[in-house]
Amino acid sequence: MKKLMVILVLIIGCQTLPAQAWSRNGHMIIAAMTYRALPDALKAEYTALLRQHPDYEKWAALHAELRVDIDLGEFLFMRASVWPDEIRRKGNAYDHPTWHYTNFPVITDGFPLEETLTPDNDVIFAINESARILRDASATKVDQAAHLSWILHTIGDIHQPMHCVALVNLVYPQGDRGGNLFFVRPSENSRGMNLHAYWDGLLGTSGRIQDARNDATLLWSQLAAGMEADVNPDFDVRGWALEGREIAITHVYLEGELDGAVEEARHVAVVLPETYGRRAKSIAQERAVIASLRLLRVLSEL
Repeated sequence: MKKLMVILVLIIGCQTLPAQAWSRNGHMIIAAMTYRALPDALKAEYTALLRQHPDYEKWAALHAELRVDIDLGEFLFMRASVWPDEIRRKGNAYDHPTWHYTNFPVITDGFPLEETLTPDNDVIFAINESARILRDASATKVDQAAHLSWILHTIGDIHQPMHCVALVNLVYPQGDRGGNLFFVRPSENSRGMNLHAYWDGLLGTSGRIQDARNDATLLWSQLAAGMEADVNPDFDVRGWALEGREIAITHVYLEGELDGAVEEARHVAVVLPETYGRRAKSIAQERAVIASLRLLRVLSEL
């Protein structure tokens, strides 16, 4: 088993994942919930910082053209939260392709806990590094604004379970890349889709500011008060990723009982159990609120 794990570490550690975690909606929902819960003084402070963001002029122009009544600060938070995906592999100096995920291997034979396969430059590093730069009085305001974008984004990323794992089994001997290679069918009539994309879309896919704001209002009013006392307040980024791993084992891969197909066989992939979708959506909503509560605490303590 030890030899197998060494091989898997070498194989999976060299793989890369797409940047997307949650949909655009998901990141904007988390950002909107967080912004609204900040004290007014911090809203003003972070809005001022985002005015130093490399893309501020573009965002300000978009805000001026909106036909939606939205505070500039909230709009900037929402736009900043999706920026790391927008600059993905476009030559931007602030692009970090491996900052969106970590790879805790999930081996279906007993689910042994192993160290993450990407220990040096993953989402765990990204959150800690962004927080460090935001605390650093010698950092430029532009750098701090860019890393505020990253912390808004990556605290969302790490609460999407598929950004915390790589499943290894006989079908995916080199790992399923966070569900990107694991194909299922949501219904009998579906052509099939990968499990990562399925979970990304659980918070909505429209990309419209108004939809995200409405969803943020509903989720916060329904879940935040009841969950706040149960959310570990510690700044334990690795622990957050391990939470995602446990959710992936139990509720995504169903303790190894969910079978995945390769892309070539997506049209005959296993149909998800009838109750899977409802439970998955509920988990996604809970994870979004937990991400927002933790983000709120982090931003309040920087």
